[in-house]
Amino acid sequence: MFTGLGLSLNSSSLLNIGAWFTTPLGIWITTIAFGLLATATLIKGFRLFVRIQWVMWYGFLLSYAVIIGLLLTTPHAKFIAEFNSAVSKIAPNSPSDYYSYVINYEKSQGFNPNTSFSWAATLGVLPIALTSLGWVGYAQYQAGEIQQASSLKKQLFINLGGAVTSAIMMALLAFAFTRTVGYDWLAAAANASFISANLSMPIPPWFSNLVVVMTSSPILIFLATVGVFLNALQVVYNVYVGQTRMALASSMDRILPEWVSRVSSRTGTPVNAHLLFFVLGGIIYSYIYNFVPGWISLTLAVTAVATVMYIATSLAAALLPFRMKEIYNSAEISRFRFGSVPLITIAGAISAAFSAWMLYYYLTVPALGVAYLPSELLMLAIFVGWLVYFAVRRWYVKTKLGIDIDSAFRQIPPD
Repeated sequence: MFTGLGLSLNSSSLLNIGAWFTTPLGIWITTIAFGLLATATLIKGFRLFVRIQWVMWYGFLLSYAVIIGLLLTTPHAKFIAEFNSAVSKIAPNSPSDYYSYVINYEKSQGFNPNTSFSWAATLGVLPIALTSLGWVGYAQYQAGEIQQASSLKKQLFINLGGAVTSAIMMALLAFAFTRTVGYDWLAAAANASFISANLSMPIPPWFSNLVVVMTSSPILIFLATVGVFLNALQVVYNVYVGQTRMALASSMDRILPEWVSRVSSRTGTPVNAHLLFFVLGGIIYSYIYNFVPGWISLTLAVTAVATVMYIATSLAAALLPFRMKEIYNSAEISRFRFGSVPLITIAGAISAAFSAWMLYYYLTVPALGVAYLPSELLMLAIFVGWLVYFAVRRWYVKTKLGIDIDSAFRQIPPD
């Protein structure tokens, strides 16, 4: 936003502010500010969060509409001219025709953007889309706060409806984006920035960065970027919701210490859990991520870890009719079968197979930015570490406290 406004208003101060937000210190301070805002809101209560979420949602839709409008109304030639002009202001020593320079330089390094259509290559980029579409399933962490969460119709609207809507919006954005900036340049710029890292781009080739060079109107720049800002903020909110709800449930089941699930009598919210994740994640871990050399490379496999969760969840759904018949038969989904096979079993098997396929790509295709052995080993160590912790804690709670943790997974709490 600040960079775009700086270009529009020809303000070096705004350009410098925009550049500061891309520095490790700027990212760390922003993370703390967003985390503090999310923590304060969620401690206050979920109703306030829902009201703020509506603002973030409508703000995002507004920016999305403005971005699509700018992309569809900006001729390709105009984008090239405006992009080169913007680069000359941000990096005056760059070649005058930086647009062509990116393509020519990457070609000189052996990159060929003119590849023929391939189903294998097309399916191979599905993991990239999954990193965005997978967020739809994150709504399940908020199921405890949704009235009639057991309603199949409501869950289909949230999950299937959300996924289809997101896919359509992403497809429209991809079409408009490549149409305006040019496929060859976008491929070359992406290769330079995210794969080979052989060229420093003054303007990274994200749609939110490039769209601000298409107009000189500060109002349009603000409208195009405010929703992107709000979308980044909602990610913080929803990550905190997911973390705290998992911690709350684990503490109630005695897997985590009891103090984690303590609920404030004044606010009715798990204050300890919110503060715990803000301090550990929003302050300490974000500092490590931004300032410890080489740490970012150790987090590359996080996306693959999320896919493991999809696999586990899908397998659990597929086996539910056979492992917990009473619970399954009481659910609305039990009415749907394909012959004698429960529909949830078929859907779970397909989902698990697809997620396993995506995991294979993540772990074997270096170009996706995940296949880095030290990161994979770190993620594996985290899995093993928590499994060991769970086994020890399960034994301790059962033998010392007389509580059978497994009983918590044999029934569903009342709505």
